[in-house]
Amino acid sequence: MKKKKFLIIIFLICIGVIATIFYVDSRDIKVINRISPESVQYYYVYRELMNGSANEYLMAMTVERKAIPILKINKASYPKKLLINRKDNKLYLYNDIVYSSNAKGDQVYGRNLITYDLNSQKVKLSKQNELDEDNYYFLSENGIVEKIESVEKSNINAVQDFEDMIWIAYESNKIEIINGGGKQEQLIKKAELPIYYGIHDIKRYGEDMIIVGHNEKKEVVLTLMDSNLNILQQNNIGKLGNLDLVIGDNSIFGLVDPTEDGGAKQIIKVNKELQSEVIQKNVMTECLHYLSKDNEYIYFDINQHRYIVLNDDGKEKEDYGVIFGDNRYKYPYGSLYTN
Repeated sequence: MKKKKFLIIIFLICIGVIATIFYVDSRDIKVINRISPESVQYYYVYRELMNGSANEYLMAMTVERKAIPILKINKASYPKKLLINRKDNKLYLYNDIVYSSNAKGDQVYGRNLITYDLNSQKVKLSKQNELDEDNYYFLSENGIVEKIESVEKSNINAVQDFEDMIWIAYESNKIEIINGGGKQEQLIKKAELPIYYGIHDIKRYGEDMIIVGHNEKKEVVLTLMDSNLNILQQNNIGKLGNLDLVIGDNSIFGLVDPTEDGGAKQIIKVNKELQSEVIQKNVMTECLHYLSKDNEYIYFDINQHRYIVLNDDGKEKEDYGVIFGDNRYKYPYGSLYTN
């Protein structure tokens, strides 16, 4: 009799653990719709702002220009990076460190990696609920969460990987290249760029990299470097404020916040000599993105409540005419970003 009671208790504990796991995961992410990847032009993440709070959704833009929500993502799991790995046909949503609540209401730190299989349309959430300040983590282009140990982690400003090499910008003007791909960390090259008083980003441009930062006068400086850390091109493009560089197959655009207050933006175009010109002013948007399939740039205009598409020359194309294909959710009041 005692053995039977013991087995029943063990069974109930197991059920409780499973239910708790399901409860926690269902709070983080919820599958809304299933759609064949063959009918999708591109995927993106959409932030819906309502009454001071926000929800995020993985969206699919179909070939019929319908915006369909696929996953609903709880605010505790906001992804910082969206990556589609066409090698294994998987989509990754990654957040480095999030501050959230567990099932007991305790505040915890963690890293979340959401993997969405575009074929089976199954979703997996990998959570690491611990605070690790000694290492730097990021999602590589092959869907692996890489760990960086050998540089000053607290001062890392930007990371970019390409062909099993990881470029790291740290402190105010230092660049390191280490090997990636899950291999034992080893320094390949390092350099110091005296012109910079701060490096904000590293962007891949073909087989080279563009370093984005500012000089002593707070002017934006762009530097094109090869894998040997040789400077191929460098140019000062003036006091633009915050700059998010967007690199396409044939052109380079940038979204500029001139006042750094989150207000009206400017869109610039950058040529091969790293010289820039303003092609649009007073743009009310949060993100500008490149769609490689159609060689277009897209942003969501908050004032006009519509998507605006630019061609490779920066000229606006016809109204995108997006249809929002799920009446359970309110669109398009939010922001858009793709990988």
